[in-house]
Amino acid sequence: MYAERSLRERARSVFGPAFAEQTETFGAAYGAVLPRFLLDFLAGQYGPAAEDLIIDHFPTTRTRQVMRNRLLQEGELVLLDYVEVHVDLERGEPVARLAALEENRAGIRPGLLDAYPDLLQGGLWGRVTAVYDHEAARRRGEGPPPVLIDGFQPLQATVDLSRFVAARAEFSAAEWMELLLRSAGYRPVEDRRQALLYLARLLPLVERNLNLLELGPKNTGKTFLLRNLSPRVFTLAGGRATPASLFVNLVTGAVGLVGSRQVVIFDEVAYTSFTDDLGTVALLKDFMESGQFSRGRLTHSSEASLVFLGNIRVEGRAPAGTYAHLFEPLPAELQDTAFLDRVHAFLPGWELPKLTPGDVDRGWGLSTDYFGEILLALRDLPYGHSWLSILERYPPRAGMTRRDHAAVEKVARGLCKLVFPDGRTTEPELRQILALAGELRQRVENQLEIMDPGEFIPHEVGFVLPGERVAPADFAARGQVGSLDRRANQSPAPGEVTSLSVRSTKGRSGGGMVLIVQASAIEGGNGQIRLTGAHEPPLEQALHTAFHYLQKHLPELGVSPDCLRNRNMVVHLVALGRGRESADTGLAFVLAMVSALLSRPLLPALAVTGGVSLHGDIRPVDGVARKLLAAYRHGRRLVLVPRENERDAATGAVPEHVLAGLAVVGVGTVREALERAFGFPAGETRGG
Repeated sequence: MYAERSLRERARSVFGPAFAEQTETFGAAYGAVLPRFLLDFLAGQYGPAAEDLIIDHFPTTRTRQVMRNRLLQEGELVLLDYVEVHVDLERGEPVARLAALEENRAGIRPGLLDAYPDLLQGGLWGRVTAVYDHEAARRRGEGPPPVLIDGFQPLQATVDLSRFVAARAEFSAAEWMELLLRSAGYRPVEDRRQALLYLARLLPLVERNLNLLELGPKNTGKTFLLRNLSPRVFTLAGGRATPASLFVNLVTGAVGLVGSRQVVIFDEVAYTSFTDDLGTVALLKDFMESGQFSRGRLTHSSEASLVFLGNIRVEGRAPAGTYAHLFEPLPAELQDTAFLDRVHAFLPGWELPKLTPGDVDRGWGLSTDYFGEILLALRDLPYGHSWLSILERYPPRAGMTRRDHAAVEKVARGLCKLVFPDGRTTEPELRQILALAGELRQRVENQLEIMDPGEFIPHEVGFVLPGERVAPADFAARGQVGSLDRRANQSPAPGEVTSLSVRSTKGRSGGGMVLIVQASAIEGGNGQIRLTGAHEPPLEQALHTAFHYLQKHLPELGVSPDCLRNRNMVVHLVALGRGRESADTGLAFVLAMVSALLSRPLLPALAVTGGVSLHGDIRPVDGVARKLLAAYRHGRRLVLVPRENERDAATGAVPEHVLAGLAVVGVGTVREALERAFGFPAGETRGG
C-alpha cells in the first residue's frame, strides 16, 4: 500500500497543486502582516508574481496613505484586503469595511453579497476593485458613501474532501500524522503523545461547537496555529467581550463573532473583560450547551467552536504548585463551575515546548489555505458508521454525565477524523486517541471536583480500554505538587507548618487553600514579633493573639522563657493559591513558633486549622470540608481541626476517597495540638 518513495515525494504526487514547498512561499517577508493561508493561496495561484502582487496591491502601514491617495486621484483602485460587511438598518444599506485600507464605511455593489454571503458572516480576504465617487463625497454624509466596492474575487482554496479521504490509503499512520503536523506548520515530532496534543489544537476547526481550553507557558504556539490556518477564525486578544460583539448588536442588528465565525479564540483570556455585562457569561453558557443563543426577539444557531487560551506558571513540565486549582488563571467571571463544565477538552499546554523559528518553519506540506479548508470540510465528513464501529469495540465508561459523554465522543471523533478520515483504524494509534480524549475531559472534571466537591463527585471519564484504568487523580498523584509541598510532606523544617484556609476572590467565597507558615527565632532580639509575606489585617490580629498566649505559657509548652526573651520572632506566610485568606491561622502560628524555638520540626504531612484564644482554647472555624479537600490535594495526611468541627468531616460534603486518605483529629486546646503535632507530650521540654 505504501510506496517506497519518500513521504515528501508521495505527498507531492498524491496532492498535486495542494502540495507546497516552503521555498515557494514568502512567509518570512510577509508573515507578520498577512496570514499564512493567504500567502500559500497567492503563491499557488500566481507563483513568482505573487510577491509583486502583494507589493503593488496590499496596503501596509507605509503605503496605506499612498494607496488612499491613488484611489482619490484616479477614482479606481485594485487591492488585496479583508472585507467584512454589516447591515446598517438605520440607513437601510449594507456597509463594508476594508481593513487594511482602514476604510470603515464603504458601499458594495448589488449582487456581490448574493454571490459571496460569507462577506456578511465574518468577512473574506479577496482581490477588491474599489471606486471613488467625488459627487458622493461632496454630499458629506448624505446618501451613499463615496467609496464603493465594485468588484470582489475571494482568495481562498476550493477542496475535494473525497480526494483527501482517499489519499489516506497512501500513507501509514505515522506518515499521515507527520504530514498533518507539517501542514499545520509544525516540524514533525517523534513523541506520539506530543504529536496528538498538537493535532488536538486543530479540533475546533474539525468539530462543530467544540469548546477547548489550553493553558500553558508563553511562546508554545497556542494562538499561532488556528489563526494562521483559516479566515473563518477570529482571535479576540484581551479587551472587552460583550453580548454585542459576541452575539448580536441590538442597535444595528449585526450578528457578532459567535454567529459569524467558525472558531472564536479568546486569546490571553486572563486579560479579557467579561465584567461590563454579566449577561455575556450567561449567553456563553447557553451557547456552549446548545449551539444557540437568544438576544433580542430572535434565536440564532451557530456552529462556532470556542477556544480559551491563557498562560499558566509552571515548574518543570507541570503547573506550579501554588494553584488551588488549574482554572485559577482564568478571569474570575469564568471561574464558574456551570461554565467550566461545558468545556469539552482541557489541553495541558505545559507539556508542549516553547517554539523556535525552526519549529514552525515546516519546509513542505499541504498548502495552508487548502489544509484549513479541508479541516472545516471534515465537519461534514460522513463518519457515523466508522464511529459506531469504534464504539462497539471501545464503549464509553459507565457512570459518566451527559456532558462527559458528549465531550469525550466529540474530542475522540474529531481526532479519528484527522488520523483515520477513511475509517480504517490502526492500533495502537486508536487506543492512544481514545485515551487522550478521556484524559482531556477528565482534567476538567478533576478541577471541578476541587472547586466544588459537594457538587462534582469523583468518577472516571473516557472509554473502556482493556488493561487500562484512568483514575480520577488529584494534584499529588499527577505530580502537580510544588517543592514547598514536597518538603512539608516529607521533612518539614523547624518552624514550618501548613495552615488551611478558605479562599475569597472579589468578595466571593471559594475553595480551600494552603498557607505555609514559616517561623524563625532571631538571636539578639528583645522578644518582638513581626509578620512578613502578603497578608490581610485579620492575620496580624491572629498572630498577636497567638504570640501573647505563647509569652504567657512558655513553660507549660516545654519552652524555656529565655528562648524568647533574647530573640525576635519573624513569621512569614507563603500562600499556595491566590485570593484573600481567612484568619483561621492562630493554631498554626503557635505551632510554628514553638517548633522554631525548640529547633524541632513538626510531623510531616501535617496541616492544621483553628483560631486560638488567650487562654489556649482552639476556636471553631468555617469551611472545614473545603479545607480538608485542599489538604488532601496538597498531599497532607494528618489534619488537626477544632474539636467542635470534627463532626463536619462526616457531613457528606467531603468525598469518601478524601476522607479515606486523611486522619482528621479534633483538638480542644493548644497543649493537645502540640502533642499531636510533635508526637510527644507538650509539657516535656525538648529544646531551648
